[in-house]
Amino acid sequence: MPCHCRACCCVSFPYFFLIFGYVIYFALIYYGLFRTTTWLAYAWLKSFPWGYMILGVGCLIFMCVYFLTKQFTNKNYNCGMMTASYLLFVSREFFCALSPFCIVVEFVMMFAHIFSISVLLKNQWIVGCICCFGGLIVVTYGLINGNHFHIRRRRIRTYLSSSLRIVHLSDSHNGVRPERDMKRMVRKVLELHPDMILITGDVLDSIALFVRPSEEEKIGGSSRIGENKYYGCRSDETRPLGELIAPLGVFFVTGNHEFYHDINGVKRTLAQYPNITVMDGRVLDLVHNGDAIRILGLAGNRPSFSANFELPTFSQPLSAASDSHHTAVDPFTIFLQHQPYKRASVQNMLRSSATVGFFGHTHGGQTFPNWPAVKCEWVASRGRVELKGHREGEGGGSEFVSEEEEWKGKRYRNWLVDGNPSMFVHQGTGTMLAPYRTIGNCSIDVFDFVGQDTEC
Repeated sequence: MPCHCRACCCVSFPYFFLIFGYVIYFALIYYGLFRTTTWLAYAWLKSFPWGYMILGVGCLIFMCVYFLTKQFTNKNYNCGMMTASYLLFVSREFFCALSPFCIVVEFVMMFAHIFSISVLLKNQWIVGCICCFGGLIVVTYGLINGNHFHIRRRRIRTYLSSSLRIVHLSDSHNGVRPERDMKRMVRKVLELHPDMILITGDVLDSIALFVRPSEEEKIGGSSRIGENKYYGCRSDETRPLGELIAPLGVFFVTGNHEFYHDINGVKRTLAQYPNITVMDGRVLDLVHNGDAIRILGLAGNRPSFSANFELPTFSQPLSAASDSHHTAVDPFTIFLQHQPYKRASVQNMLRSSATVGFFGHTHGGQTFPNWPAVKCEWVASRGRVELKGHREGEGGGSEFVSEEEEWKGKRYRNWLVDGNPSMFVHQGTGTMLAPYRTIGNCSIDVFDFVGQDTEC
């Protein structure tokens, strides 16, 4: 019972930060847009006092158009609406980028009034141009940075008898960027020669990637349609995913964006590629060069802020959920989930005796002011988070003892030589809404789990 209450408390946090994020966005966009425009149009506003009110209402109308267009585009796709949404997104980021420059200029103008610097007081359009130039620099950087994939490597010593290379992808959001970019990403992954590829959700973003049923199929009641108005994904956009191949396999768990459109359609499309295994609610045991490896996956959640919303958990004993007859004691366990919940994800990792967990969803913040809100809402915005506890024993018999309240005293084998079992949060292989990023990079994360005698 106590655990359920805490889970409900965790759900209340996204609701708070959703409102908080919208308020901050609104304030920054409105302030940057309004203040810069008043400086640029100072000469006109000085002779027409009503201009401030007209300008304020105009900025407010722009904000309303942006949010309405965003909501309408999510439900009614057409090329024009998607283009408008993209342009409005870039405009929003430009006005957000103006805000810090405006704050600095406010202080400059304050000193100009104190020391009567007439050049600035009479020519306020100059400081407006300075703010615009700074905003353009930030937006240009975001567009360039959002269109490049970076390889992030991490080398971790373990008690495995042989090295294991894992490539972790997350939040690629196919549809935001051209198909050629996704092919370039796949090519980079294959050049790394991974033993295993993990994809933690949000492979799709645009509703344009889904196939609408024809009128004949609607009338005929095609079984592909089900309860959704979309029944699959366009093969030309999802084909790059089918080219991902690794000796141990490619493992995928769904994210919240798959739920936004058609979770069953996504699974049907991915089922066309035999090399991809959907791990939602599944447990799979493998053997790699004599080492037992267990993979567990949980589906992502569609955001919900109702009081009775339950976070995902394994509903059956892990041994009963296993897809094979392999029964190794304390295997090297890999946990997959899209959202890195602060408490539920930690508890599921501990319950499954996981050594490493791979997550996504946060995008590392992607843009300001997303970053501080994301950092507060989830277990981390990106990077490694070690579970609380300590290790006992030496050599291959090292054990991890959890200090979490519900799991105190739980012991299981810790395969990591340096540090405790850990959660790794991906900052995003792609970007949401537009190929634009000012925080972090679009990354392909490579994990080399090497033997204990290997130098890192």
